[in-house]
Amino acid sequence: MPDVELIKGFLLAVRDCCLAKGKEAGVPDFVADELALKTGLTTPALAVLIGNS
Repeated sequence: MPDVELIKGFLLAVRDCCLAKGKEAGVPDFVADELALKTGLTTPALAVLIGNS
């Protein structure tokens, strides 16, 4: 499954970019949170606990 790992790495890089330049570029706050969920960086339950949902 190397393709899955490549896609996950790309999505994490996009998330990092959103965190670094998102406000400046007008990216909505939820985008980085959704990318974290999609890549398994966080879980929906954890997001609710830390208030990112």
